[in-house]
Amino acid sequence: VEGSRYVTLFDTFQIRRESVTFRRDTELSTPICTYCVNFFALDCCVDSWDSLQVSSVKIHYSNLEEWVGVKGFEFVDPMEDRKKKEVNVKYVYREPISFSLPYEGVSARFFFSLQPFSYEVFPKYIHLEHSSYLLITSSQPKNLSEFQEFIYRMQSLIIIALYQDTYIDFFEFQLEGNGKWSRFYFHKGKRDPKPLRDIWRMLFNYWDVKDWFDKLVTEWFSLCDRIDNILPLFIDQFINESRFDANKFLNMAQAAE
Repeated sequence: VEGSRYVTLFDTFQIRRESVTFRRDTELSTPICTYCVNFFALDCCVDSWDSLQVSSVKIHYSNLEEWVGVKGFEFVDPMEDRKKKEVNVKYVYREPISFSLPYEGVSARFFFSLQPFSYEVFPKYIHLEHSSYLLITSSQPKNLSEFQEFIYRMQSLIIIALYQDTYIDFFEFQLEGNGKWSRFYFHKGKRDPKPLRDIWRMLFNYWDVKDWFDKLVTEWFSLCDRIDNILPLFIDQFINESRFDANKFLNMAQAAE
């Protein structure tokens, strides 16, 4: 059908079932079932997760540009603009930041872009949106689950660096032999994005480790398997920050130890 799109649901389970609510003579209503979908892919139709062979992924983390410390918009002179009753905003296209991953044929870059917009003769409004994402590319197609490992390891590093929760808004993947990008979304419930800490309250940001960021990422990806047992214990304190946990301090102390 024209305008329709493929959707693939992953990890779906029933969370509630309501019995028949209407009965008249021989007519019965249909029982209502409520399902939860943990993941779904848009513009992609596959039979199984393992069949997804991917060459590139774009990961959109929340608070990524704040951690990297790159902004696109700049106010030219706010005080002077007030005097002139004008608003002057400048957008600067930033160069990508490249770094290596400790896997053969796999490279990564932070990209910064301005979403496409249209020029009108008499615009009522102008919507300009700056976005940042991490692009991971492999010279050889890999199963999506392998890329998922890269995605979560990088997310864990950013959570520790920010010293607060950050999550994946969505990621895009490019199937082998198909030039189109498909999107993969995660179920996040009713979670609202929290205001980001001031940059001086982060454990560290990109510019703090810029000169040895390659080495940091290489060692993190190579060695984080050694702390797999305590990493969830540490990160859980940020992911479930609103939940009461009597052992929170003990868990943090044990993770540090």
